Amino acid sequence: MLVSSLISSIRYKVGDHQNSTKWSDERIIDLINEGLDDLARKAYIYKSSISLPILPYQRELVIPDENFIVLLKIKIDKQLIELVPFAKLDKITNWEESIGSEITAVAYDLQNPRHLTLYPLLDETSTNYDAINNATGFLLDVPNIDRDYLYGIITAIDASNTIVPENVYDPNNIDTYGGVTSIEDNFFIADIQYSAVPPKITAITDDVGIEDSYIQTLVYYVSGMLLLDDNRTESVNKGSLFIQKYTVELKENAERNAISFQDVVTPTIDYRTGF
Repeated sequence: MLVSSLISSIRYKVGDHQNSTKWSDERIIDLINEGLDDLARKAYIYKSSISLPILPYQRELVIPDENFIVLLKIKIDKQLIELVPFAKLDKITNWEESIGSEITAVAYDLQNPRHLTLYPLLDETSTNYDAINNATGFLLDVPNIDRDYLYGIITAIDASNTIVPENVYDPNNIDTYGGVTSIEDNFFIADIQYSAVPPKITAITDDVGIEDSYIQTLVYYVSGMLLLDDNRTESVNKGSLFIQKYTVELKENAERNAISFQDVVTPTIDYRTGF
């Protein structure tokens, strides 16, 4: 639904649909954003997904979305991974030093919820580096070569041969020598589902960005808050009634969304590579 249509519904609710002079569009948009934030944090009405690669020996995975609220589900290599508190990891002797071929648990702290701790660390053999192609680019990682840092361009390889178009490594020609300038990494991928705050609305031409089933709840919130701006007893009483209706519907939405993630269509899927 467009914000302009939502504003029309709200103005009708508060008796400002004829002249549209009592409250400005800007004030209504501010309250729409406030209501969306409240609904998202209390009822998880907006779900999002992201896929992130996991590098060898990578301890922490950071969700880049600043609108992130709470983690709902994570799959690594298409397998559902257990979410655990740090207290459970601490029961494992020297868990920080464990290295394995697959991630078996993910821990995160509600005080820092976008930072996910992976257990155990993946070793080099967990990543497939066999597919080398002849595309151009910087060489970032190869197996069994020591690195000064975990991330970045490798500097400890023989670069005596000048890399020119005729001298780029060609896997189909054993007589061609030169520098390898790209590598294809088949990293483990973490598919993460989480609740987030919807994108901020800035204009009446924006889309509200939530399912239609939540629109009426949002209308009650904004209408109630607008009427509470008015000092007249009649407006305050009516505004309080709308807020009560909002509270009831908010609880119903929260209970519904707690049952199934599939109730809400995932709005966006971003893919970020290690490069």
